[in-house]
Amino acid sequence: MPRRSAICKSLWAFTPIGCGTRSKETFGSAVERFRELSEQKDRSPSALRRQIENLNPDQRKAVTEVVFLRLSEMTGENSDDEAGALLELLRAMDSVGTTLPSTAFMELLSARSRIYQGRPKPEILRLRSFILLTAAMSGCGSEIIGLVIENLSNGVMPYVLACAARAARFGPKHELVLKALEPHVLGLHDDVIVSLDRYQQQFPAAERTSAHLEILRTVGHYGPEAFQLRIPLQSCIDRLQSLRITPPLPLLKVALESLSEIGP
Repeated sequence: MPRRSAICKSLWAFTPIGCGTRSKETFGSAVERFRELSEQKDRSPSALRRQIENLNPDQRKAVTEVVFLRLSEMTGENSDDEAGALLELLRAMDSVGTTLPSTAFMELLSARSRIYQGRPKPEILRLRSFILLTAAMSGCGSEIIGLVIENLSNGVMPYVLACAARAARFGPKHELVLKALEPHVLGLHDDVIVSLDRYQQQFPAAERTSAHLEILRTVGHYGPEAFQLRIPLQSCIDRLQSLRITPPLPLLKVALESLSEIGP
């Protein structure tokens, strides 16, 4: 059964109490519609957005309320894959203009949040990083900039660094972001290919990225303000060019293109 069934199961479980100020009829209609659409095989972000567009604004708000409720009630007894699916749903909601409350994201990002209880540390780091990026994409960049800087400064896991580097591009520019990026500009020894567009660890080639690539893109986003990084950036360029690597390793070519956007 498609992965979206995890979302439907969560929504149905919370139908009686998840309505908030919405009527049960409105909420139930939204869940029923989403359950039908979730059976489609295409689970890409664009496909999920098309599904959400079939809901009216009141239905979207009702489903958003219950998704946050479900996330707040989760613990380690619930799979992180289910939580990731719900976060992807929130991203789709945001992409069609549904307002997502920053307070709800901040509660999920708290280290004391129930959602992290009973999970192994690598799973906690991955899930919290995906929540961080989702919050940034939803307009909470200013509220989470401190956590972004913390993850860039102290993060070791490539996925944590990748999410934080991308999240930094959704918030205010900060000199401490550049300071935190500097040690990573030359690359990471244990970098891996990941997708930040979905939580699922199986993803199409078009979504491939890495911590190093996200870091270089963030430096490019800062433009001339990243002047302090010119020396490590030039060293990175020289190292990549000396390798003379050609396809099928396009990731390095993309990295060089990102560097070229930085300017003088």
